[in-house]
Amino acid sequence: MAAADHRLVAATYLASAVALMGAVPERLPLWPTVLTQAASSFVNRVSPANVGGMALNARYLQKCGIEPARALLHGTAGQSRWVLLPEQLARLLTLLLPGRLDAYRPGGPGRPTPLALT
Repeated sequence: MAAADHRLVAATYLASAVALMGAVPERLPLWPTVLTQAASSFVNRVSPANVGGMALNARYLQKCGIEPARALLHGTAGQSRWVLLPEQLARLLTLLLPGRLDAYRPGGPGRPTPLALT
């Protein structure tokens, strides 16, 4: 990887840390929060369904003095938005680009794709 790629990856950890810091009313230290997000990314690679990263975030928030129920709520809220984002993005692109995505439909061009309600 080029040096620029590493900086972009580090920027995602910084952005995740800032998002977590914004999700809780208590002040969190920046650098440990960035390191926690990097560790969370690693743990997500070896645990199913991002459960490890959510648990790590919740435990980190507990260590920062947030009560367990709120830590669990805030530690998992940031992760859960990524579950629905791909489907919402697909729906948005379907609306914005009618007819242009036909070749990518599971049934082939011209076949309607049912949209499930979530």
